[in-house]
Amino acid sequence: MGAVFAVTRRIDRETLDRVSKRLSHRGREVAGSVLSDDFCAVYRGNETIRGEPAYPHLHKASRFVIVLDGFIKLARPLVDVSFRSRNPALDQKDVIVRAYLREGIDFLSHLRGSFSLLLYDRELRTLIVARDPVGTKSIVYAESDGIFACASEAKALFELPWLKNRKLDASGIHLATHLRYIPAPFTCFHGVKKLEPGTALVVRRGEIRKIGYYVPDDTPQVGCTDLQANEATLSRLRSSIISIGSILRGRKFGIALSGGISSTAIVEQMRRHFPDEISTYSAIVDHCPDEAAGARQTAKYYGTRHHECIEKASPFESLSSWLYYLEEPRFSLLPYSALAKNLAPGTSNIILGAGADEVLVGHEIYRLLLPSLGWQMLFSKRLSQVFLGPFADLLCRGSEVIFPSPLADLGRQGIEITLSTGDPTRYYGLWRGALDFRKRISNRIFTREFSKEVEATTRDVFQPFFERDGRDVLENALFAEFRTRLPEHTLLALERIFGAVGVTPEYPYLDENFFEYFFSVPFKIKMKLGDLKHVLKAAMKEILPDNTLEKRKEHLAYNVYDLVSAGLLQAAEKYLSKDALAATGIYRHKYVKKILDTEPDEILTWHYNLLSTMICVQSIALMFAGSEMPAISWEDRPTSFRRLHLANYVDSEP
Repeated sequence: MGAVFAVTRRIDRETLDRVSKRLSHRGREVAGSVLSDDFCAVYRGNETIRGEPAYPHLHKASRFVIVLDGFIKLARPLVDVSFRSRNPALDQKDVIVRAYLREGIDFLSHLRGSFSLLLYDRELRTLIVARDPVGTKSIVYAESDGIFACASEAKALFELPWLKNRKLDASGIHLATHLRYIPAPFTCFHGVKKLEPGTALVVRRGEIRKIGYYVPDDTPQVGCTDLQANEATLSRLRSSIISIGSILRGRKFGIALSGGISSTAIVEQMRRHFPDEISTYSAIVDHCPDEAAGARQTAKYYGTRHHECIEKASPFESLSSWLYYLEEPRFSLLPYSALAKNLAPGTSNIILGAGADEVLVGHEIYRLLLPSLGWQMLFSKRLSQVFLGPFADLLCRGSEVIFPSPLADLGRQGIEITLSTGDPTRYYGLWRGALDFRKRISNRIFTREFSKEVEATTRDVFQPFFERDGRDVLENALFAEFRTRLPEHTLLALERIFGAVGVTPEYPYLDENFFEYFFSVPFKIKMKLGDLKHVLKAAMKEILPDNTLEKRKEHLAYNVYDLVSAGLLQAAEKYLSKDALAATGIYRHKYVKKILDTEPDEILTWHYNLLSTMICVQSIALMFAGSEMPAISWEDRPTSFRRLHLANYVDSEP
């Protein structure tokens, strides 16, 4: 795990050192920098990344500067361009240069892996900035008066004199509040953009050109059978695990284990092909669903060294340091942070099941979208966009006058969802909790002045995904989840949280050979009769224990009623005072006060909005705190952790 920075002009050494310091929170770090008249770059990262020493590399006669965070693979072999060197660091950078000299900008289409890549051609005075196809790494960038700057994190950009004045971006905050994440190219900061996955920027003489070099091909295979899909699942997962296990051999690593099918399949394959002692970790977080029992059973079944990472802090009390790293509001971090803070000392990598829900259709959203699929087969979506959506708004506005209670709001939400069935974008957004499709609610949350500044809404983000020709609602939703929610909601949090403690995440389900194949598997095979992860279950039916195959997926969402009992209301009164909200200029205190005055109820989720609002306000404060927030250093990591004796917890084999 590392961080990169580049700017297309000379800056002084003192500024470059400040930039480097902003990026310095990745464990046993190495650092490198390049300072020249027309280009400056910084790299900070772990001592090794997949065996590769991490430092900037000037290739041959100093024509090229390459800064690489992560690792690359070649999707297709190029003549005379291959991995040959015994030195992995020189090998990867040498391959990049040779591919670039041979193919020009088109060399990007050959690259796979997990990386942030900066390639500067001094002869042509051209900078190429690329984000990997899945978006496991993140790059933000800004342009001012012909000067281009990019970095892994925005805090590094704000050390540049011409970018010191920070201003919030209304669209980014709007999307963060409604979606619980910020899709690329938006960020929380005005003038700072996020590079989309599978996209590159070519900067030359002050001109910036954006190139989309990779889009997963989800054209369904003709004649694909269930048996073929099942066999491919097992073989490709095996190949991915063997690849990761071979790289991690001899290192101290862990596997995140929930007891569900995705993580258990990883443990099973690791045990089968790398039978040495395996360490597994599960998170126990107060006010969230407890998956500890299932994880314990799985750990005992496979004989792993199992650890439970316990997080008892309330979410509104323990997120400050993590929000500093994420640089945007986030609402479900504690399970990840519990793992990161409690990994055994010396752990260099953590293997996670992230991506399985997107690639193998594991999210509940796909079941919820089935009615929209039926509507799309019978009627034109134009009917819903022009008539049913506005009618739902009008009907709900009238019902609020007659039935103003919060409980009636559940019924109004049901009406809106039902009447939006024929509008896939709206239907998807409502199920994803995007309140900006419910205008009367959105207008109560935000001040009028803030709402006028918002230029991009949830519809603007997702409409292009649901207008692709020749794809149904489910296929478009899968594509949208993979291109937006996976990288910006899940992977961004995992990379930065584990990076803050010097640990590199590994994702077997995001190996290109795995996900590229499954994008071409017909949806009717991936989900049969509403059965999520059907292909993985069928492939592992004779391998995994029955309790794992039958385990119901738990969503790591906070129990709002428990949070209220644990002091949410008192914290809200402190953090969301009238003066505090007025200082942001974003939220209406009248709306917050109405929630505070509502009696807590186990059914209603109104009070969740208090938590999301507090985190957003806290994030904004941290964004403008600049460099005052202390970073978590390697030495600050806890050296104690809870090691279970499973015989005391599990009475029988699963």
